[in-house]
Amino acid sequence: MPAEPALGFGPYLVYPATCSIVENGRPLRLGRRAFALLLVLLENAGCVIAHYNGEYEKAASRLRQLFEAASRHSIPLFADWAQHYAGVMRCTGLPLPTTPASGLVRDIVMTLGGSQELASQRAGSSATGWCAPEWLRIEACQLLERGSEGGEAESQLSRALELARRSGALAWELRCATTLARLWRDQGLVAPAREMLASVYARFEEGFATPDLKAARECLATLG
Repeated sequence: MPAEPALGFGPYLVYPATCSIVENGRPLRLGRRAFALLLVLLENAGCVIAHYNGEYEKAASRLRQLFEAASRHSIPLFADWAQHYAGVMRCTGLPLPTTPASGLVRDIVMTLGGSQELASQRAGSSATGWCAPEWLRIEACQLLERGSEGGEAESQLSRALELARRSGALAWELRCATTLARLWRDQGLVAPAREMLASVYARFEEGFATPDLKAARECLATLG
């Protein structure tokens, strides 16, 4: 086994520096080129960020490439990830996953707009990790959809917003600010909503065609 830092995914250990994968202690034979392709397609620069940016056709194309490459090189872990992503990205032509999403895959699926069933798995749990603000925001949205009082959802959104600020996660901060601004607007707090959301939106210097920035801009337009 390579003596280098590894990324753990279930029974797999992935060693980026040497382009190798170990399954249950057994090295898998995989060429450097194939390994690099899989990682590029799997990581944010491949399909996930493309989807975040609203480049849905590009995301779907890369997702199919990921599934085909993982299947061709017999790496079911990556093929499974592609299947879970495909469901939420509405990418046709890929088989449905046979097991529920968990861990990192579940987190990513939720940030892509996954089902409420997945979100409920994390409801009430401690909000930690890279996407904790987004989990809190989703839980707040579910509270509102169930007809809960706005105060509980507002508290959750304020917590998410502060967590995003402390962690420097501007993308999550914008999502939280947009959702909170909509809530305040519906409560008649138009001026505070506009000031809060505008201050976050103004910190962006690019990406204005992405879905999240479009949503924020549309919300600001309703605030006068």
